[in-house]
Amino acid sequence: MSDIKYVAFDVHKATTSVAVLNLDGRLVTQAVIQTDASAFRDFLRGQSCAVQIAFEEKTQAGWHSSPVNA
Repeated sequence: MSDIKYVAFDVHKATTSVAVLNLDGRLVTQAVIQTDASAFRDFLRGQSCAVQIAFEEKTQAGWHSSPVNA
């Protein structure tokens, strides 16, 4: 089986809490990063294997400040 990590982002307006678990469900690392795309990319690039990602975010997240027209 290949090495994989599970990354969870709890997104808020200014900061995002991140937790990384291994295949056994053990916490590998946790961090608080800025809520912006470059911070997310930098964090994910630092992982040395494939990742599965989950986001939890609400209307307080920064990218909900303006509606998207369909």
